[in-house]
Amino acid sequence: MSIYKILEHSFRRTGWNYSLIERNGMAAIYEQRAPAKPDKISGYVVARIRRVKGKTMPDGNKIPPREIFPSPSEFGFNGWYYMSNPESKKMAYEQYYELIHKLGQVIPDDKSSSGEKGTMSSLDEEEEDDLGDDMFA
Repeated sequence: MSIYKILEHSFRRTGWNYSLIERNGMAAIYEQRAPAKPDKISGYVVARIRRVKGKTMPDGNKIPPREIFPSPSEFGFNGWYYMSNPESKKMAYEQYYELIHKLGQVIPDDKSSSGEKGTMSSLDEEEEDDLGDDMFA
């Protein structure tokens, strides 16, 4: 068992801002916004959050064990994007609840997320990662 850094509730990645709407275990749904239009939602992302072990980079820098957001190449498998409209938001939530079920998690009665931004958590380790282009906290 290791201590992992929890993925931030809000972050910027590949030119987009992401804000957590809900999270249940390792399933999450985010709003996506363009930095130039922060008041307008451009879409919704359903993500399978993964945990990876810490690594020492070739330059000696250490990256701690952490949770990661799916890389762009993982969309369709660990991440799904939905345009910003009422029907797409409904589809995004359907995907989110399907992911929760697939991961064997329970959907809480109030369907709310919990947890604090940037905290550390003790979790069982998941497979190793090569640090590709994943987002990490």
